[in-house]
Amino acid sequence: MFAEITYWLFNALYIYAVAMTIIVLMLENRNPIKSIAWIIAIIAIPVVGLVLYALFGRDFRKGKTVEKANKAYAEALKNLDETFDQGIPVEGYENMSQLIYNLCNEKIYNNTYIKPFTDGTSLYESIFADIESAKETIFAEYYIIENDKISKRFIETLIKKAKEGVKIKIVVDAVGSWKVTKKTKQDLAEAGIEYHEFLPVTLPFFGKKINYRNHRKLLIIDNEIGYIGGMNVADRYIEGKPSLGKWRDTHIKVVGDGIQGLAKVFRKDYHFVSRQLVPIDIKKMPNTDGLTLCGMQTVFSGPDMEYRAIMQTYLRIIMQSQKYVYIESPYFMPNEAVRSALVTAAKSGVEIKIIIPLVCDDRIVLRSTYSYVKDLASAGVHFYFYKAGFIHSKLIVSDDKIVSVGSANMDFRSLEHNFETNVIIYGDETASIFHNIIEHDIADSEAFDMERWKSRPFSMRIKESIARLFSPVF
Repeated sequence: MFAEITYWLFNALYIYAVAMTIIVLMLENRNPIKSIAWIIAIIAIPVVGLVLYALFGRDFRKGKTVEKANKAYAEALKNLDETFDQGIPVEGYENMSQLIYNLCNEKIYNNTYIKPFTDGTSLYESIFADIESAKETIFAEYYIIENDKISKRFIETLIKKAKEGVKIKIVVDAVGSWKVTKKTKQDLAEAGIEYHEFLPVTLPFFGKKINYRNHRKLLIIDNEIGYIGGMNVADRYIEGKPSLGKWRDTHIKVVGDGIQGLAKVFRKDYHFVSRQLVPIDIKKMPNTDGLTLCGMQTVFSGPDMEYRAIMQTYLRIIMQSQKYVYIESPYFMPNEAVRSALVTAAKSGVEIKIIIPLVCDDRIVLRSTYSYVKDLASAGVHFYFYKAGFIHSKLIVSDDKIVSVGSANMDFRSLEHNFETNVIIYGDETASIFHNIIEHDIADSEAFDMERWKSRPFSMRIKESIARLFSPVF
């Protein structure tokens, strides 16, 4: 009798929890597609669906944590007296620069020089050389710092510089960098390095924070040299992985006025985790040998902002294009707005080329990515499957005029949940450099073939459709 009562009581409580969760979902008035995906998950996967929603589904975009942090940051900036040398909009892209300014309060920095990196080996050779030359400050912000060879070298080098008197501040994502050991954190603290985890997840409240991750990859040295892109601190960017092969990514080195945009993003995040305000004291122009002059504008987004700035910037690039848009994204799960923009541009005669992985570090995500291919290809979008390893690059080039590079993938998580940072680069010469990079990647790719795609096993198409159904959840 007791067991029977317990059984019915549990079922009644569970049905009540499901019903209340669905009501909350509806009252949030979020994207209907995403709400439906969550409702299906909650109903179709008993208990597990409810737990997943508690962990990943709740919307804390306007929660107290974010609200308090934004108010505190705005208050801290009131007493700051800073003037930045900002440039003028690039001809033909006045609306683009105005959009980013209105969304992020960031103007263009014309006196900027950049150098792209497409592999981890050359990138980290440059990073370690610049760290070794640091004299005053090093600010590092990464989604992932692993516990492997390159990570240990990175940490050891920072500790060495701290002992030389360089002030070092590190922000890592608490989930992405969970492999950083207590011993490493202790060593950093003993060296005087300030180390902070972004939105740490601890029971019983981890469900509030686990869904919003800091996916940014920033490094700022002496407020003179900056790095931004898709590469974290991990061996995979140098050695690849046996199951995936070479890890192909895009990162850039920045010097000049554009450093100010990167520094302001780091300052805001550092204030979020420490309530300390980092001054931005831009120094003289360092050596620009081997770098290319351009205009640069920093665009960032996250649950602390009212608008999804990076998604809106992507839309603007696609819709403003006259000749072509080339895109690289490892996790290609575009929302309805981005899909519509791609179709509209393709139907308008704009050449759209998208490079996605042939192999991926997440099988379910890859299947979801593949579910978007056929419909977009039918509309005139050209797809290429990168076969020289795993392509992790987040890169857009348009019309030999404009480039977007940074941490944001073209998927629901990057565009709607994560803290992300990209830079928009203006200029013919720089666009030509990145255009050539993508052309080289296309040469290492297999072009989409509609007839072969249609002949895929039915079971594969079913798996892709199921994965797509839950793509807003990923």
